[in-house]
Amino acid sequence: MSNHSNIKNLLLLFIFLNSNVQILLAQNPEKCATVSVAKRLADENPALIDIRKQYEKDIQQWIENNKSLRLSEDQEAIKTIPVVVHVVYKNTTENISNSVITSQLNVLNKDFRKLNTDMVPSSHPFYTIAGDAGIEFCLASVDPSGNPTSGITRTSTTVSRFSDDEKVKSSATGGANAWDTKKYLNLWVCDLGSSLLGYATFPDLNAFPSVDGVVIGYQYFGLSGTIGGANNLGRTATHEIGHWLDLYHIWGDEPDCDADDEVTDTPKQAGENYSCPAASNGFATDACTGSNPGIMYQNYMDYTDDACMSIFTNGQICRMKAVLNTTRTGLFTGVRCSGTTAVNTSIADKIRIYPNPVNHYISIEGLPQTKQPYFNVTFINMLGKVIYTTQFSYKDALLELGDLNTGTYIMTISNDDFYTTQKITVVK
Repeated sequence: MSNHSNIKNLLLLFIFLNSNVQILLAQNPEKCATVSVAKRLADENPALIDIRKQYEKDIQQWIENNKSLRLSEDQEAIKTIPVVVHVVYKNTTENISNSVITSQLNVLNKDFRKLNTDMVPSSHPFYTIAGDAGIEFCLASVDPSGNPTSGITRTSTTVSRFSDDEKVKSSATGGANAWDTKKYLNLWVCDLGSSLLGYATFPDLNAFPSVDGVVIGYQYFGLSGTIGGANNLGRTATHEIGHWLDLYHIWGDEPDCDADDEVTDTPKQAGENYSCPAASNGFATDACTGSNPGIMYQNYMDYTDDACMSIFTNGQICRMKAVLNTTRTGLFTGVRCSGTTAVNTSIADKIRIYPNPVNHYISIEGLPQTKQPYFNVTFINMLGKVIYTTQFSYKDALLELGDLNTGTYIMTISNDDFYTTQKITVVK
C-alpha cells in the first residue's frame, strides 16, 4: 500500500474518531468543571491540600456537634446569602436581562427551600429524606464600598469565549473582578461554549478570594427559554452553588462503588447520569444499586436534565449548614439585600390558578401589583422544553392555552419584580 493511501486511511480514521468524540461530547457534555478546577488549583497551590483537610475536619466536627439538630425552618433561622451577578458579555444575547437574573434567584430560592413544584412524589422513598435547606438568596443592595447597588454588574468584553481558567474573574483578562468573596456569593455569567455549563469553587478557595465563586454559561442561567436545551430551568446554578457550599457530585467523582460524596443518605452510584434515566415507577439502578429505590438521579448534584432534578437530601443540607456555620460565616456580616428575590409564600398562597386539570382556558387571580404592568407566562414540559409562551397585562387574567397537548407542564408567571410557578395538567 502506498504512503499516500496510508495517509488517506489515517486521515479517514482520525475524522471517524473525531466525529464520534464530538457525538459523545454532544450527548454527554462536561456539564461541570468544578472538580477538575479544584485539582488544577491544588496542583498549582499545594498549600490548598492542607487547607482542604482542615476545612473538612471543621465541617465534620460541626456535623458531629449538631447531629441531633433538626435543620428545618422551625428550628433554625433562614440564612439569606447576598449575591452579586457579574454579567460579562460580548454581544446583546450574552448580556442577559434583569428578568432572567431575577428568575434564576427565584429558582434557587425554591430549590434550596424545597418549594419547587417538581419534587419527587410523596410516595417515593426519596421524598422522606428530601429537605428544606433553609437557605435563600438575594441580590446585594450595598457594594463593597458601602454604595447602593442593584447587585448586578455588566462588563463588555472582547473575549469571544471563556473557559475554566478563571480569566472571567479578572478585569485584566477581559472579565470582572470579584467583590469581597467572604461577604458575597459572586456569580459570573458569560459564554463558556456549548460543552461546559459551569463550575464553582469549594470553600477552601476562600483562601484565594480573587477566584472564589460560581461561573455559569449565559445560556444556562435562569429560565433561558429554548437556548439552554434540556438545561434551561436554572438548575445549573443550583448544582454549582451546591459545590460552592461543599457538596460533591453524588457519585463521588470516581467510577467505583467505593467512592463517597461524604453524605450518608445518598446512595452509592457507579457514575453520573445524563438526560433522565429510564426508570420504572421512578426507580433506576446501576452497578452499585441492584434494587429499589436505586440511584438518586433526581438529586441536584447529579448530571441529569434540569427537569429531572428536584432534591437535596437532609444529609447534604447538614453539610451545607456546616459550611455556613464554619468556613463561610462572613456572608452574614452586614451586607443587605435588594429587590424581592426571596420566596414570598404569603403572596404565592393567595394566587389562584384554575381549573387544574385544564382543557382550553385557565384563570389566574390574585397576582400582586408590580412596577411592570405585564406578566410573562411560559409552559415547560417535563423534558425541560418550552412549549408555549404568552403575555398578559391584567391583574386578573383569563388565558387561552393554545394547542397544548395532553400532559403535565410547569407554568411560570414572571416579570422583573415577580416570579412564581405552578404544575399544570392539560387534558383534552
